[in-house]
Amino acid sequence: MKSKTFAVIGLGSFGRSIADQLLELHADVLLIDRDEKRINGFIDRAKNAVICDSTDEKALVDAGIKSVDHAIICIGADIQASILTSLILKDLNIPMITVKAQNDYHKKS
Repeated sequence: MKSKTFAVIGLGSFGRSIADQLLELHADVLLIDRDEKRINGFIDRAKNAVICDSTDEKALVDAGIKSVDHAIICIGADIQASILTSLILKDLNIPMITVKAQNDYHKKS
């Protein structure tokens, strides 16, 4: 049986926590954030940590997003980026997408 592969998009405090847990479980994880400092915090522990704007479909594809089974969107303050990222992932047919929602309206997207 093939093990699941994950992407954690957005490495703020919530995303870092999720990434840390998955890495402790030795999961295959793709980490994505547009902030180089956040990516650098994982460079020694994660095989796949990429500086990338998740609202750019081509950049996500180039980062390897199509190879993941479960994408976890942890974008906090920028609701527009979170929604756009989730729409892109749906269009790319990512099998499972989990999104940290900021409010009830955000949940509906």
